[in-house]
Amino acid sequence: MSESFGGCCLAGVLASLVTLLELDRIFYVPSKVAEKFKLYALIVGFVLLNGVLAAGLFALIGDAESFKKQIDSWAVRATLVGLSYLALVRLKIATVQIQDTQYAVGIEALYEGLKNSFYKRINRIVRLARHVETTELAASKTLKELAQTARNYIRTNDLLPADKRTSLLAWVARVENDAAGLEEDRKLALANFILSDRADGVDNT
Repeated sequence: MSESFGGCCLAGVLASLVTLLELDRIFYVPSKVAEKFKLYALIVGFVLLNGVLAAGLFALIGDAESFKKQIDSWAVRATLVGLSYLALVRLKIATVQIQDTQYAVGIEALYEGLKNSFYKRINRIVRLARHVETTELAASKTLKELAQTARNYIRTNDLLPADKRTSLLAWVARVENDAAGLEEDRKLALANFILSDRADGVDNT
């Protein structure tokens, strides 16, 4: 296996892994999804697309003399390209002069367009699944039961800092005791919190 091919493969695999971790950070996917095959096809497609683009990027710059002079090992160069791929695609790779004005050109606009297209379709499927899952949980339990479950989730989450745990417990108490709010809305808010397991996304101000 040539160094160039090996570098492309390594950069592609690492960029795919970074992309998968980014998707996992952004989207909470419920266990029950109506269009599961389509969802996974979109996720796999976007991960593979990033892997191919990262491999292509390494093919373009991985063996550049200026790059090789700074880092002799092709594996290290490929690792840097793969792990920093999402930042590299936003760089301007050339300038074009039109009349007296120079314009920076890169693939950021194309990449962002492709990413937004995938994200929009993934989000539509996930949002519908989350709505169904949240509605079912809210309908199956009382407000008191949901609040108690939410408190238990917060107290057993060892990743939460003490101040965050305190503020989230206060948020649950406010939702539970908000007599001015509709009970159904309060149950949905607590159910969504419990299911998403994304405490940092809760506005507890």
